Amino acid sequence: METKTRLAFDYDDEKAKLVKKSNLLEGSIEEDLDKIKDYFQENGQNALVIGGTLLGTYLLLRLLTSSGSDDAPQPTYTNHHPSAQPVIHMVREEQDSAIVKQIKASISLFLISIAKQKLQEFIENYGKEKPKSE
Repeated sequence: METKTRLAFDYDDEKAKLVKKSNLLEGSIEEDLDKIKDYFQENGQNALVIGGTLLGTYLLLRLLTSSGSDDAPQPTYTNHHPSAQPVIHMVREEQDSAIVKQIKASISLFLISIAKQKLQEFIENYGKEKPKSE
């Protein structure tokens, strides 16, 4: 009977050690997860701001530089009569005047320069806010 109590005592001792080690590891994992969450929250927001700025600039430039005739479907004409001569249809695309093109280009360059300036300011501020110990 003495061996049974000794085994039970050893079992309880090992169980206590393992529970203590498990609690320490759980605390360590929670700390690591909190650090990871903070890192992704901070950098994720920064990435979203930069990505949103770039996407907005891209969409705005695309809107300003695209012509309306590209979006409209072009009608297709077919000759259903086999003995008839083929008919060629000329579709004349309306193009922007030189002044409109220049205005669009100026607006595009202005918006790109603003986006560039904001990104440079963000990068400079991000470098200053980051602690050097990491």
